[in-house]
Amino acid sequence: MRISLQRILLVVLVGVAVLYFAFPARAAESCAWVTEMQEDEGGSVLTTSTCSEDASQTPLQFRCFGDMLLIEFDLAIGSEAPAEGDEAAEVAFVVDGGTQTVPMQFVEMTAFFAGEVPLDGPLTKLLKSGESLEVRDTAGVYQPKTYSLAGSSAALKALVDACY
Repeated sequence: MRISLQRILLVVLVGVAVLYFAFPARAAESCAWVTEMQEDEGGSVLTTSTCSEDASQTPLQFRCFGDMLLIEFDLAIGSEAPAEGDEAAEVAFVVDGGTQTVPMQFVEMTAFFAGEVPLDGPLTKLLKSGESLEVRDTAGVYQPKTYSLAGSSAALKALVDACY
């Protein structure tokens, strides 16, 4: 059976197209807001998480500790200079015209910045209210990251409800 060069090229192009369009869909699914048990150094912890819409897929995680919401974020990913030592930053969470600023501290063990806010406070309400979130340090040292807020309300509600 003789197969023409045109048919081979067509099959290859269709295969490439399928792969090209399949990977962005998989990336979008992996960045959905979820609330699930995740392993931490002390055992399993209920965590709400998502990742940024850019190629870095920077994780943004929320956990509760008593009546506080613990936030962990890799502020320095994709930047020219890595965070180090006891670096602190004011981090702005900007949603459709509303902004909440959270003081965060670099944690060497996780290489993330961490901060805390009231569990059901203004930041939690802000994150449930819009379509898109930008997270950036107020000094402008690091690259801002953008997150979709689709699904954030249900995921954060599940975390807050489980913490009370």
